[in-house]
Amino acid sequence: MEAAETCTMRIEAALGNEPAVQRFLTEALETTECPPKARKELRLAVEELFVNVARYAYDPGSGDVEVSVSLASDGCGARVVLRDGGVPFDPFGHADPEAPRSVEETPIGGLGIMMVKRLMDAHSYRYVDGCNEVTIAKRW
Repeated sequence: MEAAETCTMRIEAALGNEPAVQRFLTEALETTECPPKARKELRLAVEELFVNVARYAYDPGSGDVEVSVSLASDGCGARVVLRDGGVPFDPFGHADPEAPRSVEETPIGGLGIMMVKRLMDAHSYRYVDGCNEVTIAKRW
């Protein structure tokens, strides 16, 4: 995806900052014709990824996360990158859990990354310059 513009924010990786990250994403998408379904899917994916960083990346300490939103030059897509200096961890490096057969069998936790993979058109992880870098992309 060729990016027309990229917006970046740096914020403490704390659960209480997730609404600020969502506002940042929403403001970036307002400049596009992003349909409601794609907007909702991006918001869900970013929420899952940010919350995972906030809960686990720096445990027991704290640190920052950089969130970048790049909009496609054709106005029909977005790429979001989350970078943190926490413990190296590839969220996409594990096999998806078996899908539950019923609501009663659904475990609490553990399905968020599978959801991200299914909602996004592309996802990747790399560890570069001492940072975790998770990238997701969505076209509409």
